Amino acid sequence: MSKKTNELDVEINSVTTDEGEGLGERPETPMTPGSVMGFELLQIDPDVRELPHYVRAAVIDMDCLIPYSKFMVSASEAVFNDWLKAKNVSPLTADDHATMCNSTSREQGIDTVLKSRGIELPWGTAEDAPDTNTIFAFEKLRDAEFLRVVERDFTVFGSTKSFLKELQSNGVTLGIVSRTEHVSLLLEKAKLGYLFQSVVDMRVMWQYRHRAKPSPDSLLRACSDLGVGTGETIAVETTMAGVQAAREGNFGLVIAIKDQHASIQDVASADFVTSDLSSVKLVTLLGWFVKGVQKDSWKVVFNAFNPQLEAQRETLSTVGNGYISSRGCFECYSATSDENGNLVHYPGHYINGCYSKSISSVNYNNKTEPIVNTDLVNCPDWSYIRVSISSGEFFSPLQCEILGYTHQLNLHDAVLERSLTVRDKYGRISRIESSRIVSMETPHLAAIQFTFTPINYGGVITIRTGVDTSVTNDGVARYRGLTSKHLVFKEYGQPRGEGSPFYVLTEVEDPPTGIAISVQQTATLTQGDTTESVHSSGVKLLDGVVSEDFCAYVDSNQSDEHETVLRLDKIITVYCSKDTLESSSEAQAALQRATEEKDSFIAPKKQYQPKLTHHGSSTHLSRIRGSSFTELCPTVAIAAELSKLRHSSDSPAQNGEDLKLAPVPGLSCPSPDYHLTGQYKGLVNVSLYALEDCVSYHRILDPHRQAWHDIWETTDLVIEGDRASQRIARCHIYNLFVSASPHIADIDVGIPARGLHGEAYRGHVFWDELYAFPFYSTSFPEVCRGHLNYRIARLPAARAEAKRLGHRGSMFPWQTAHTGEEVTQEVHFNPFDKKWHSDKSHKQRHVNIAIFYDVYMYQRRTGDRNTKYDELMLSIAVFWGSICKFSDGHYHISDVMGPDEFHDVDLNDNDKGISNNAYTNIMVVWLLETAITIASQVSEETLTAAGVQEGDIAHWSAITTNIFISVDSKGVVQQFDGFFNLEELHLTKYKQTCPDISRIDLIMIADNKVPSEYQILKQADTLLAWHLLSTEAVFNIIKKQASVSLNPTMTPKELLRANFDFYVPRTNDGSALSLLVHAHLAEELGEVTDQWSWWSEASRSDMYNKEGITGEGIHMSVMAGSLSFVSSRFVGLREESKDVWCLIPNLPSHWTSVSLKTKIRGYIYAIKVDTRSIRVCLEGDIREGEEPVTFRVGRSKIQLGPWTPVTIQHDSLCKIAEFYDLMHKTWHHRKMMCNSYFKNSILSDRKQLEILRHVERCLVDIPKNDSGKARLWIGGGSGSSGTRVDCDLSYEIQELRKDICLIERGEEALIESMLKPLEPEFDMWLSKGLAFLQGINFTNWITDRDGTTNNYCGRYNSSVQSVYNSIWITRFALCCRNAVFITSAPLANPGIVNVSVNYETAFVYSGSKGKEYIDKAGFRRTFCITEDEQLKMAKLNQKISELCRLPDYTKFMMIGSGLQLKFAQTTVARQDIYNTIRRKESEAFMATVKGVCEEVSPNGFEIIDTKLDIEIMPLNDSDDKSRGFDKGDGLNWLSDELHLNLDSGPVLVTGDTSGDLPMVREAMNKNPTGTYVIFVTEDKELQKKVTNLCPRSLFLPTPDILCHVLSEAAKIRVRSEYPNQHNRLFPL
Repeated sequence: MSKKTNELDVEINSVTTDEGEGLGERPETPMTPGSVMGFELLQIDPDVRELPHYVRAAVIDMDCLIPYSKFMVSASEAVFNDWLKAKNVSPLTADDHATMCNSTSREQGIDTVLKSRGIELPWGTAEDAPDTNTIFAFEKLRDAEFLRVVERDFTVFGSTKSFLKELQSNGVTLGIVSRTEHVSLLLEKAKLGYLFQSVVDMRVMWQYRHRAKPSPDSLLRACSDLGVGTGETIAVETTMAGVQAAREGNFGLVIAIKDQHASIQDVASADFVTSDLSSVKLVTLLGWFVKGVQKDSWKVVFNAFNPQLEAQRETLSTVGNGYISSRGCFECYSATSDENGNLVHYPGHYINGCYSKSISSVNYNNKTEPIVNTDLVNCPDWSYIRVSISSGEFFSPLQCEILGYTHQLNLHDAVLERSLTVRDKYGRISRIESSRIVSMETPHLAAIQFTFTPINYGGVITIRTGVDTSVTNDGVARYRGLTSKHLVFKEYGQPRGEGSPFYVLTEVEDPPTGIAISVQQTATLTQGDTTESVHSSGVKLLDGVVSEDFCAYVDSNQSDEHETVLRLDKIITVYCSKDTLESSSEAQAALQRATEEKDSFIAPKKQYQPKLTHHGSSTHLSRIRGSSFTELCPTVAIAAELSKLRHSSDSPAQNGEDLKLAPVPGLSCPSPDYHLTGQYKGLVNVSLYALEDCVSYHRILDPHRQAWHDIWETTDLVIEGDRASQRIARCHIYNLFVSASPHIADIDVGIPARGLHGEAYRGHVFWDELYAFPFYSTSFPEVCRGHLNYRIARLPAARAEAKRLGHRGSMFPWQTAHTGEEVTQEVHFNPFDKKWHSDKSHKQRHVNIAIFYDVYMYQRRTGDRNTKYDELMLSIAVFWGSICKFSDGHYHISDVMGPDEFHDVDLNDNDKGISNNAYTNIMVVWLLETAITIASQVSEETLTAAGVQEGDIAHWSAITTNIFISVDSKGVVQQFDGFFNLEELHLTKYKQTCPDISRIDLIMIADNKVPSEYQILKQADTLLAWHLLSTEAVFNIIKKQASVSLNPTMTPKELLRANFDFYVPRTNDGSALSLLVHAHLAEELGEVTDQWSWWSEASRSDMYNKEGITGEGIHMSVMAGSLSFVSSRFVGLREESKDVWCLIPNLPSHWTSVSLKTKIRGYIYAIKVDTRSIRVCLEGDIREGEEPVTFRVGRSKIQLGPWTPVTIQHDSLCKIAEFYDLMHKTWHHRKMMCNSYFKNSILSDRKQLEILRHVERCLVDIPKNDSGKARLWIGGGSGSSGTRVDCDLSYEIQELRKDICLIERGEEALIESMLKPLEPEFDMWLSKGLAFLQGINFTNWITDRDGTTNNYCGRYNSSVQSVYNSIWITRFALCCRNAVFITSAPLANPGIVNVSVNYETAFVYSGSKGKEYIDKAGFRRTFCITEDEQLKMAKLNQKISELCRLPDYTKFMMIGSGLQLKFAQTTVARQDIYNTIRRKESEAFMATVKGVCEEVSPNGFEIIDTKLDIEIMPLNDSDDKSRGFDKGDGLNWLSDELHLNLDSGPVLVTGDTSGDLPMVREAMNKNPTGTYVIFVTEDKELQKKVTNLCPRSLFLPTPDILCHVLSEAAKIRVRSEYPNQHNRLFPL
């Protein structure tokens, strides 16, 4: 965000609305001639000759080159003003000129302007003489005057002319557009006609019926003429309408030229704004297309405050984590509406699954009726912040004069940011900035950073921050006649006294629920650069707001360079008593009682504080898969433990005992005074406890950001060639995870239809999982699993509901909330007639089809075979079998409603729903056929649990061939009984009077018409069956029904065509879901253009507020459905059979590529589709006994191996970069195996075995030279340009083979078959080692890595530690108090932590000889060096890095140590142990590196040549030239840093070279009698030096022997000291 009022946020605005809103405009900012907004951050240094590869064309408006509009204004004023003056009416204004310019024709513009002044003239004809008083005559007069003005005042903008010529000379084709028919004349006069290959003037627009701007028609016509796509085209405009047209046209870059008289707001939504094109450089344009476009797609920016659009903006910038959410309302505002009752600000805060049941009274059927509603509760507003200046009233910033405004959502980091500069009525200018997050890392945590900066004044500034408990549910206008007050304030307090965090406790106002909400706040205010915080005035309660004030004095004499910034960090935790209720038997019993008693709710009335067990610290989402979420997140672990205690009979709280919180790793222990009294003391204690470690905004931001990055790693959808679609796709992904993230896997909630973004649909759960599951099941199946658990927990309620209606099985309600009972509204409010009407939508039994379908498809996509899912599906099948009634020779389903909600009653019986809904009946056939198959595969116990009885299967089978479906002679399936008899509705009348007819049903009701009597559909109904099933499947289901007699020659595609053509024109698309269905079926029928337009409209529905209700919440199903559509239809990834998935790409014509990742049955596939190729790569493990799915591309079937993209055609690996990438992936899997071994006593369930085998095969198959070295290529492959490097890969191959042996056969087999053959005296050395270590319990182990504990490798980057090695040394490390690696290698990137796979808490890693380290908690620390040394090393690293990127020197980064940028040392390889580089070449490189060092700082570096590596360290005058920093110095520093206390017990030092001797020296200095040394060396001279330093020394021949000795010693110690607990260290 900007820090000065004249510094602009240069990020791109998001998609434009129909009104041209652009989701933003730029703030008013002074511009100097030639200045450019937006380019400064994108300067790069590419070759501008690359420009045509990214930019193929530029389309410019005439006004950017020749001031056509200025000429036209002069002509209009000359013709009209005197004439208007004579009629005593006002002269032309700027708005009049705009109207004339933008009307459909010039004559229409004149007519409109004159009528606005009460003057009506006949139009006349084009032949009218100029002196005739007609519209055409006046246009002739103006045209003649225009030509005179051009002759008199003609000019050309020189900078634009130069810019266009430069573009053309660099291969960019040009087009020009204008609303005049005189373009050719003007270009001829300017002598520039030769520049343009496309001219779109008024004549062309009339010819093609193109609309004027802000429609993009003229710009698109120019692109069509030039044969280019808009994504590769620059648009240059001068007006708001022009910029909006370019944005709507999806141009790759939109440049606006703003003249000195125009407002910046007029061109605010352009990518770049300049006053003169001379400031736009081609290299900058290239920079934009290379990286700026992608950067733009990660942000949604609103650069002007617009009260009419604020509510929808707040929705779209909601932050959340699936558990809690916060709408993007400005922190300084409570809920406010405009004079028409429309929301402007609404600070909604929600907890997933926190509902309230309440009774309201409405005027229905001319009498007052009580109705029951269940609402998602608007929870206490924890974003509350207010500001007061000089002890005045708290002011409203947006009611001041706004000098600058930016409201931005960073999608990549999930951070909501706002920055505004305002001037109040006293002339005081203030800048306010805020950032808000809801932690994705820790679900109960949120934070705000709020800054306030007085610009031109001083005085006392008061910032109040708190929690507003007075909030109500007021976010949906239709619901305002219902009960909206759901919260009761209970208490607040500061258990630890003044200045400490405070809590606010509220309770849902519905006594049976007992749901309590505890919100905790800790806030600190700092002033300026000081870290000292301003004291709070204390916590107080006023008008329902619990708050504290911070007062700071700002000096009025501050300078612009030293502004005083007041920075408030506000940390919030939110807990709800319902968090403690799990899907246990008690919970299900509560659900059952709630269903039966109707007034019961499932949340407990009391909470108890738990004794927490050790669950481990929280982690990022990348590690969630395969782990228990309660193990990974302390707050969830707290909730889980609370749940157990809630139902525990031996809970101390049962006897009134005071419970204590045991420590959880990653959180501090609470203070004793956290023990409160009251009903919810446990809830408050836990929430305050969770706040304990949250010391600052950034402390919470970093892990939150990483958690989101992990989500994006799996879910990001990369679309090239379409800026708008790319941003929209990322917006959808973001919003989906705000509402339903992996956090819901362990809490009892479903997927809310409108997300956690607002109160529409009252937060209920509908059938939206039908569209959401395809997205989640292939990205984060945990979300689907959580939702299915939510459904399963409500099976008792579904069974009770079916029983209540006289059916068997399970019948889930259309709308549900927390209890599982039906919560669909009984009446709904019609805003058109202001009346309440009956609502029968609860008859939509097809929700049970959706649930069955979702479970079935989820199982197919994930392979999750939980038997509860089978029970769920079969129980639903029992219901459908029960509801089908036989009469008149067929089975019928009556009293229901289909997806089309316009038809809700049987016209012959208003108390009943419709009969034989075709969608329902078709899907029931499929459902029962599937259920029959499932029933044949499950156990008797599952059948019994599902309620399947004898005879049910035969009954289902009979239904599948004889359910009633009505089809006419053309093949059109009747939507329900009697639909063909309904009257067709002509919408012309309604379209003339209502701009929005999406809810034509409500409009008709207000017009005293009954929608059920007409053939008009809200959304796709019958066609939905074709969307869910294949064309052939629907055809076969219909054809085999006894009631159907299809034409024998009709094909499946013809049946679809007949129904598509019939129903699409009758569908009003009141739901955007319908658009997705139609888009899919349009593709099936070959209508690609319609497919794109329907998908495009659906995907933009919320972002563009197409339905006018985005302010009330998003549509989860539409967002998820549009994303899945990209995968299934554009990329063409769909299931063909159980084990085969096909890829049939069908990219929109202007898309150049799509990249995504998808998860199928636990395997992750990375897929990229472009216009020429398909690339698929399996990223994951191959499980024992199964194969990943096969992909079919055309006629070819591809079986993937791990990490092998299908588009790579070599038989073997040949690029060294690919080799390193493959080895890095083995690091990932080896680390997982080691952690699993020590956490779970399981090395591998053979999942990783196949990947190690695959990598080993790849390495073996690499082509070899005559000496057996692998031929790897740098910068190319065999047969292509590049440098060949011959490498000995024996380390990599041998270590892989050892690990494979370990996994397959165990440790003993590894030793006997692979280690002992290499060392015949293996057993002797083992005995020596054990004898040396016998009886010694080491407190500290200090060790080197390479050559000591790890076998030598020719390349550091590929020296990935083996699993067996890690297990052996970790065993020993766990027996020591401290185990510390001290290595000369860097710490990371690349460094020791990038090649080590040891158990995560076993070692402290240090690099650069101990100058930098990462402790066991993950914190990096560095040794102190001078500023001069830091600057020298930074400059050197830059130069060396540039040198090594040159083609002649790249190979040195790929051998041996490579390039290692250590702390205060740089190492670059010049040779490896296999002598890969020729001697002369190695020496020449050494000389070159020395020259670089002299260039950076003559005599400023110490250079050490080891013959393999060049080691460079800084020197200064104080350095001891006789000895540099060594590992002994590092050990000395680490001993102090880590409190090793080397003198407190036995110390073991292990090494292998003379470079490790200083560690021995330092250890002996600290502990001369307790230091023991083992060196891996057969060098007698080195052995002598070691013995001279420490007489207690042992020498072993290989690292493998040392590691095995250490492992066996650990076993002996553990067996002797912990005879019953040793298996954890050696379970194999």
